[in-house]
Amino acid sequence: MALLATGTAAGQVISFALMPVITRLYSSADYGVFGVFTALVTILGSVVGLKFEAAILLPPRTRRGAKTVYGLFRLSIVCSTVVSSALFVVALILHFFFGGAFFATLGGWLLLVPVSALISGISLTLSAVATRDGSYRQLSRVPVSQKLSSGGLQILGGLAGAGVLGLIMGAVTQSLVAIGILLRGRGQFVKDALDRFQPKDKLTKLVSEYRDFPLVGAPNSLLETMAWNSQVVILAWFYAANDLGLFSFALAAVGLPLNVILSGVSRVYLRESAARKENPAEARKLFFRLLIGLSLASVPVFIVLYLASRYLFGPIFGENWAVAGLIAQSLLPLLWARFMSTTVATTFTVYRTQTWLLWWQLLALLVVSAGYIIGGTIGFSIEHTVALASWMTVPLYLLLIPLAYYVLRRGGREPYVAVPES
Repeated sequence: MALLATGTAAGQVISFALMPVITRLYSSADYGVFGVFTALVTILGSVVGLKFEAAILLPPRTRRGAKTVYGLFRLSIVCSTVVSSALFVVALILHFFFGGAFFATLGGWLLLVPVSALISGISLTLSAVATRDGSYRQLSRVPVSQKLSSGGLQILGGLAGAGVLGLIMGAVTQSLVAIGILLRGRGQFVKDALDRFQPKDKLTKLVSEYRDFPLVGAPNSLLETMAWNSQVVILAWFYAANDLGLFSFALAAVGLPLNVILSGVSRVYLRESAARKENPAEARKLFFRLLIGLSLASVPVFIVLYLASRYLFGPIFGENWAVAGLIAQSLLPLLWARFMSTTVATTFTVYRTQTWLLWWQLLALLVVSAGYIIGGTIGFSIEHTVALASWMTVPLYLLLIPLAYYVLRRGGREPYVAVPES
């Protein structure tokens, strides 16, 4: 966790150092379009592989388990390609027949969303393989390389007057860089996984064995990412492009860095929790150590975020972005609740009780959406609407902690049937 957090922290330092330059090269309206694009890519990219990549960490570390990993990797890549292709057809229809409606916000950029989602899905699959391998040093290099390449490309695009294109190309580059790094040393694995002949009946059996991932895990992930990323889409109905851009920037400045940190911690916890699944005492010990660590880490992290949001947004990013600091403050309660609960929520995946999380995600999406709709309808300023939705959703995120512990103590259900080694 420390190794991944160090790489993530270095990446965020680079990102923060480049932000004052980037904000002076792009308008808040550019960020508004970019925010909608990024939200759609994040939502769709999380499920194009139908969550088979999440199952890669679960098979036992035996010869049979290794064969299962090959099959899950292949399923994830194939599903990502098929689903993204279907999304591209949908994007074409929406762009040419309904482009004058809400999708006018994106214009032709809508056609890049499925392509970016495919790249993101491949990146997630390779990241799961690297996590299973315990290649934390390699994973720790990803954030630094991503931020350098993305930020550099966005600055070049801004200097060239590329507008939204510069922002989008920088974002797409992040997933491409991750794929390039994670492929190193795994060329033979990828070749074997994609080329190795697997009878149709074995793949069908594999799909059946892990059917809860596409049937429950994928909707779960979709609802989770929608609960967070659909915010900018909902706000687009009530607020102008400039307000939308300020919100998108505030979310990127204080929200996404925390999400990246939690992504690294969650990958480690998922792997270690799965390894301790047969030892309930050790699993509970890991759970409480994680909560204590997150609690201690949250104090300095959120003090810094509060002070930075209150006093530094204008001087650092330009006075045009000062209101984004107020919006960032409004987001902090929800960000803290997510910081404390997101990682422990992976317990539902380990114990194959994703249905519980699915219902919770649906409730969270409804509550956060209601907050934004109420605030927008009443006519609140965007920062007050964000604060309303934030405080409405905090109790739901904290509820995940006792629910996850209950599942851990209960033991979930056993996903594997003992089969003699062949």
